Amino acid sequence: MSEVLIFESKNSKIIRNDNSEWGVPVVTKMLNQEYPSPKSIRHFYNEYEITKGLEVPGVRKVLRMGKIQNRHALVFEYAPGTPVKKLVADSPMPIGAFLRIAVEVARILGDIHKLNIIHKDVNSQNIVFDEATQTVTLLDFGISTA
Repeated sequence: MSEVLIFESKNSKIIRNDNSEWGVPVVTKMLNQEYPSPKSIRHFYNEYEITKGLEVPGVRKVLRMGKIQNRHALVFEYAPGTPVKKLVADSPMPIGAFLRIAVEVARILGDIHKLNIIHKDVNSQNIVFDEATQTVTLLDFGISTA
């Protein structure tokens, strides 16, 4: 597996690449529009500015910003797991799993709040849970403030 599209919306797409120059799987988040609005570009690169150099367990590391295929792009470490939204799509989540995830999200939010970062978009699509390792990752800092 080299490159796989893992998410696409009208604004952006996310591609997983297992063979990166960093030697670890990465995801590339790209704006879909070749000529996005200035506001879209600001929100997009805000995620880079907020997360660059951030060392918080549960927040993936941003590796690069720039243009790829003439599209604005950010490259992140890959965060394995499944968005909580998908985990609860067909059936309710067991209470034990829910509590593990909730406690981890609270810890991550507490850690970033100590750094004066407010996420502003905590939702089930932006929380990824890796059942194999029981780890939680908070994604999408595009509208966050510091």
